[in-house]
Amino acid sequence: MEIMYTNTKSDIFKENKFIAVYKDKIDLINYGIEFEGISYDDEWTIKRFLNGYKLKLDDDILNLLKEFEMPESLLNKKIKNVSKSIFKIILLIYSLRNNKNILVLDYFDKGLNYKYKKIVINYLKRNYKKTLIAISNDLVFLNELCQELIVFRDGKIIYQDDINKIYKSRINLDYPEIIKFIKLANKYKAKLGYTVNNKELLKDIYRSIK
Repeated sequence: MEIMYTNTKSDIFKENKFIAVYKDKIDLINYGIEFEGISYDDEWTIKRFLNGYKLKLDDDILNLLKEFEMPESLLNKKIKNVSKSIFKIILLIYSLRNNKNILVLDYFDKGLNYKYKKIVINYLKRNYKKTLIAISNDLVFLNELCQELIVFRDGKIIYQDDINKIYKSRINLDYPEIIKFIKLANKYKAKLGYTVNNKELLKDIYRSIK
């Protein structure tokens, strides 16, 4: 399930913050967090799924479709006939309208194409004001979306802090290639800042040799 909700009150979830969880929701479940999924039938049309049995679509749905660059013609298609990337966006639109306390993106980035990934990140950072939990092993996606990172090991939290500080820590993770490059360069006194943005890295390299 790519999108879930939770109303579990926990000291690890800071209110109105985007929190990244590295690796797996099982760690959160073992920590006592309960999740609620989304029910639907593949034979439903997108309109049926988003708007129930109402004949008239409300402005919220139509505006969200525009925000995520989805055509209105999509509404008449059955769930089983749309791509996985597009249906993930539909799931997100449904979730945003349902206004739950904590929105959980469970490997939402997996299989989502680059275009929609950027649209989702930009929209949520601009508009979503509640607590969001993103679970993934892609630190680039988590870094672009979230402010804080939680890392579990053997059922215990071994890291919980600003996501950018993880790159300076001694915790052994599967770091993105760009971070591995920066770590290696800094061993040779390059003094590069940690970033997952290629343009920012090039600027930093230029500044360091100027």
